[in-house]
Amino acid sequence: MCPHMNVTLSDIGERLGISHQVVSKTLNGGRSTVGVSKELEILIRETAANMGYRPSTAGRSLRSGKMMSVGILVGSSEDFLLSPDTMVACVKALSDRGYSTTLFSACGDSEADYLKSPLLRERSVDALLVSYAREPSPAFEAEVARLPMPVVWLNRKTASNTLCVDERGASRMLTEHLLELGHRHLAFLDYSSGSIKEPLIAERLSGMRDAADQAGAFVSIIQKRLARPERSEHARSWLPSSHRPSAIIANSLTSAQAVCQTALSMGLSLPSDLAVASFDNGQSHLANVPAITCAIRPDAEFGRSAARMIFDLLEQPDFSTPGLCLPFFLSIGGSTLTQKTKAL
Repeated sequence: MCPHMNVTLSDIGERLGISHQVVSKTLNGGRSTVGVSKELEILIRETAANMGYRPSTAGRSLRSGKMMSVGILVGSSEDFLLSPDTMVACVKALSDRGYSTTLFSACGDSEADYLKSPLLRERSVDALLVSYAREPSPAFEAEVARLPMPVVWLNRKTASNTLCVDERGASRMLTEHLLELGHRHLAFLDYSSGSIKEPLIAERLSGMRDAADQAGAFVSIIQKRLARPERSEHARSWLPSSHRPSAIIANSLTSAQAVCQTALSMGLSLPSDLAVASFDNGQSHLANVPAITCAIRPDAEFGRSAARMIFDLLEQPDFSTPGLCLPFFLSIGGSTLTQKTKAL
């Protein structure tokens, strides 16, 4: 058989010398109605896998009354907090269970644009993932709650049906690492948002202050919304000061990179003159010299967890699933720890 052709139930039946009805009932969970032995069921499933059989989504939809699709609702670029690793992991986990993925994107930046989505007017998916960065308004939340399908909110923290990452814990983890190295004057550096009231900034700053207060350390804030080319110039305004912090936690990796490059160009040594840490969602921090110590967001696991929560709700539609908050993990680089210190 040509490897590019779709494998059918009849193809599997012909290979095994049995009817396609037996194959269909077995692969669709109906073994008890066709009198198939456990050994034959295993053989059918193994043969189907070896031949590359993929169930027809349309056929399964007709039999089950389900669309066999999960929607992901996103809005503006600032709200789209799903990295490629998250999307790939989520789509794969859904696909492994026979579900396709439908992406719904609002055209503008307001909640009114979200509410215009066709998804909110007709049931075209079986469940919904909502990627929303800001705290939703009561009206928008009520509209989503009225949808006749399970919903999991992403990047939001409540008691049930939500999935997030522990930004506060990540910042605390970085701060504790710096405190263990003896730093007592630390700074939170933010060149991207410009406001400590933004939820992400507030969570990270709170985690940093929690750990610093417990250790009796001082935390200052360096915050100004700047384009990338302007960040090095601004860093030159405070790096020469004798009162500069001995360590910083940068809100973004690009800000950390700008500070590291500027400090080195000014003749400062990392990490003896200045220790730098930040946040990352991949391997970019390792491309720097020295590598930047980062709290790493678990993007792939975030995608798989979102799919698992959806499956739990589809299997038990009358129940909710507990909210889940995933931890970051620490990747230590030369921006905070020298080789000599590591050896000790």
